[in-house]
Amino acid sequence: TVQGFNVTAIEFNPDGEETPGVPNSQNVEFLEGLADQLCSADEGPNTNNAAIFACVQNGDADVLLARMRLNGCRPMLAWFTTATWGWATDNADTIPFFLGGGQWHENFAY
Repeated sequence: TVQGFNVTAIEFNPDGEETPGVPNSQNVEFLEGLADQLCSADEGPNTNNAAIFACVQNGDADVLLARMRLNGCRPMLAWFTTATWGWATDNADTIPFFLGGGQWHENFAY
């Protein structure tokens, strides 16, 4: 655990190629697999209470969120980089209350 939280880190290289010739950021099957790691349909609807922090691009967010909804995922919190971009405005019908904030504060340790 990290500071009392059960943390599962799922990281990927968006420019890497799990499938030769297809960047991970454009590999729908690969991205859906990541979403399944976050929230599997096997858990049942509305049972996942994870807090999800995702530093992703627009297309990644589209695939991840669509798969999570399909799986019945209801995270307690979802923070996506795309929330501070035009993506949130473009998807207001899908996620009407999408908020974001900067991740480059001087107090962040990275």
